[in-house]
Amino acid sequence: MVDQAHNDIHLDIGTRIREIRTELGLSIRDLADKVGISYLTMQRIETDKTSPSVVLLAQIAACLNYPITDLLTEERPSVVHVKAQHQNVVDTKKIVLKLVAPRGIVDENISIVHGKAEKGKFVSRHRHPGFELAYVIKGKALHKYGAEVRELNEGDLVFWDADEWHELIALEPHEFIGIQFYADTLNPGKRSKLPQEERVDKDH
Repeated sequence: MVDQAHNDIHLDIGTRIREIRTELGLSIRDLADKVGISYLTMQRIETDKTSPSVVLLAQIAACLNYPITDLLTEERPSVVHVKAQHQNVVDTKKIVLKLVAPRGIVDENISIVHGKAEKGKFVSRHRHPGFELAYVIKGKALHKYGAEVRELNEGDLVFWDADEWHELIALEPHEFIGIQFYADTLNPGKRSKLPQEERVDKDH
């Protein structure tokens, strides 16, 4: 569950959130459930009795499919400070993911995570619209992309079209930064090509 609202944003945005929610046909409880906060917290935000943190506001905007910048039309913070305790963490047996910047902090269609994975497959084979980027902080891993397999080492960066089947396998304890660019964020035809990585020919 997302932390309760924090007094990081002092703008009269509750009315805007309520208007957008109503236009979408959502109840307060519907939106609260989507965001992962209590009904009372959402009600207090909409009535401007409390102010959401930047992270929480970004999540509300994403659930409403509404640009956070439009919610902040009165003022756009020149500095955004996301404290560690406000960064959501997903912890499974295979991987620990910290959502460093949810959608709306950097851009409406970009999210950034910090991940730590144990040896073995930590991202199962899947595909989805959009693009992904990964930077290896430490440890070796295999990046399987369609029929291609690449070995990733410390300091390597890989960027790919996530609409192709892909998976990731850690060859040893692995740490990385991941950036997801949601659908239609980038035009593949205008992307600069990255250098070809070394191909791993043997089957793993």
